[in-house]
Amino acid sequence: FFDLVYNARLLNAQEARELRLVNEVVPSPDVLDRAVTIAERASSYNAQIVKLGRDLYYEVRGSKPDDAFEMADVALIAALAERQRTLDSN
Repeated sequence: FFDLVYNARLLNAQEARELRLVNEVVPSPDVLDRAVTIAERASSYNAQIVKLGRDLYYEVRGSKPDDAFEMADVALIAALAERQRTLDSN
């Protein structure tokens, strides 16, 4: 990362993927279709579980690893309970 920051070097898509800065790379003509597919899938997610994940993300930023793992454990248990509650209500 030193090279990127201090030299203001731009990455190509494959480099960004290898550094795990992006989840996937698709050809330019397919970008919109792929984005729509991802958005449609995300819109079906349980809103409470998404909120738990988002809140966890902001809580663990800057935390010590042990504290972050503890927060993640609590969030996982809450997410599993919410998922079970959703399944039980269907």
